[in-house]
Amino acid sequence: MTRPILACLDGAKALRRAVLDVFDKPVIQRCQLHKIRNVRDKLPQRLRPGVERRMRAAYHANSALAAEAQLNALARELDKTHPGAAASLREGMSETLTVLRLEVPPTLARTLRSTNAIESMISICRAKSTNVKRWRDGQMALRWCAAGMVEAGKQFRRVNGHLHLAPALADEAHRLTPTLSACPAPRPAAYPEKCQWFVSHPRFRWFFWVPGTHGPTRSDLRQQEVRPMRVGIPGEVKNHEYRVAITPAGVKELVAHGHAVSIERDAGAGSSILNEEYTAAGAAIVASADELWAAADLVLKVKEPVESEYARLRADQVLFTYLHLAASRACTDALLSSGTTAVAYETVQLPDGSLPLLAPMSEVAGRMAPQVGAHCLEREAGGRGVLMGGVSGVYAAKVVVLGAGVSGMNAAAIALGMQAEVLLLDKNLVKLREADRIYQGHLQTVASNVYEVERAVLDADLVIGAVLVPGARAPMLVSDELVGRMKAGAVLVDISVDQGGCFESTRPTTHSQPTFEVNGCLFYCVANMPGAVPHTSTYALTNVTLPYAVAIADHGLRAAVEADTSLARGVNTAGGQLVYAPVAEAHGLPVADLREVLV
Repeated sequence: MTRPILACLDGAKALRRAVLDVFDKPVIQRCQLHKIRNVRDKLPQRLRPGVERRMRAAYHANSALAAEAQLNALARELDKTHPGAAASLREGMSETLTVLRLEVPPTLARTLRSTNAIESMISICRAKSTNVKRWRDGQMALRWCAAGMVEAGKQFRRVNGHLHLAPALADEAHRLTPTLSACPAPRPAAYPEKCQWFVSHPRFRWFFWVPGTHGPTRSDLRQQEVRPMRVGIPGEVKNHEYRVAITPAGVKELVAHGHAVSIERDAGAGSSILNEEYTAAGAAIVASADELWAAADLVLKVKEPVESEYARLRADQVLFTYLHLAASRACTDALLSSGTTAVAYETVQLPDGSLPLLAPMSEVAGRMAPQVGAHCLEREAGGRGVLMGGVSGVYAAKVVVLGAGVSGMNAAAIALGMQAEVLLLDKNLVKLREADRIYQGHLQTVASNVYEVERAVLDADLVIGAVLVPGARAPMLVSDELVGRMKAGAVLVDISVDQGGCFESTRPTTHSQPTFEVNGCLFYCVANMPGAVPHTSTYALTNVTLPYAVAIADHGLRAAVEADTSLARGVNTAGGQLVYAPVAEAHGLPVADLREVLV
């Protein structure tokens, strides 16, 4: 194996091919400035500043995964009006994010993000050759260019932060090599004493080499094998769950990255996705769920495993799905006893506290809550017989929404659209101010406390529980005693049921038997509300989960969570241990350090 090399290229395809031909698995960083320029050139003048701002913001994201998600979102928008710009943006996208993936310090990253550093070499070589009156032959040109490169080398060695590159680069080179045993050199000589890097430019085809620090020994490198993954997508078996964890677009993306995708027969039928659409995208259709689970390294699901699936869990497998373990001791115990590494959609959390993989389903559930609440308020369904919007001369229904998060805000918006009288409660005054700003007084906002919750609920026709504590049990806000003092026939819809619910009598129900009565009031506690609109829900969910699934498949879970702290927060169990504190606290179990478990 040759020494690890980072090649910073302007993006020219011919130059990239030459680098790949000459060197053994070089690590390539494409110039971000050239990429921005290429995309801008394919856009009208009015769109250029906005697109450039978004690309620059993506290139300075916290992680390569986040950057790739932002750039893909931009490409999807450009597909509609400027497909040429979208294609240019996608071409070599991952190689424009190499510096982010390597996590080199900002001082060094500024140099490596572009090929600007080579411009000093070009100018020095040009200055060296200005006194030459006549070029005798190619050897003379080489000598003068070499003199310029030697001079430029004095500046290159002073690039801030270059000493940090060697360990990251050696690790990346190792990632690109499937196994250590494949290296032809003996163990002590597998990595040479020094790592090096070079910068190239289309107008100057010579490579300039800069020694780095001593490279790591073999014992410093991970012994984990990185290879194409077998990704399995089983059909959902939970009652009336029609969603599926991948679309044909997701299959095509994973296959393009070299992974094998298997899907259980008719897994997408409930979401109006046919087997033929999956096979056309490159997936294999598997008839048996047992066969699919047994072969898969990475299993993508929508809902947590149910009892019939517990026996299929394996210790050498990664499960990526909604888990809601704080509300399910049985599922928690099954994952721990099997040793499965389980990553929960709902606990993947960005630095700003937002939950990107929970948000789309919270939107769906929030928008559905007033719809199902309006139906349940009908007398035939067991409710008070109240029309949500009322009619002229008659009061509209009074709707109380507990929680101003994603689901609560969406519930309030739909209830307002149905012309109900809406009261929104939350402890977070910033969220309440935002609601006031958006709706300009059309709904009432109230700072939540025990007194105000009681006061609001007693006057309500419909109460929507939309309280969330990430990964933990939802707080109980409405007691059975309080329900007993509510209006007869009032309806309570608990969106928080997956996390234990915020009403005392909350228990999971199904779409086939969605409601039950408590103290004269009707409870609707379906645990998979978005499953009722699977086509919308599947596409909304997979839009946000796919980049994370690709990252896990490409790099393995350990490397993926090391590169993205947001994804690391999603890991709930690993190696038979709980590594997510809120779940451990909910069940009174010990919690382990993820960094020590994922070895």
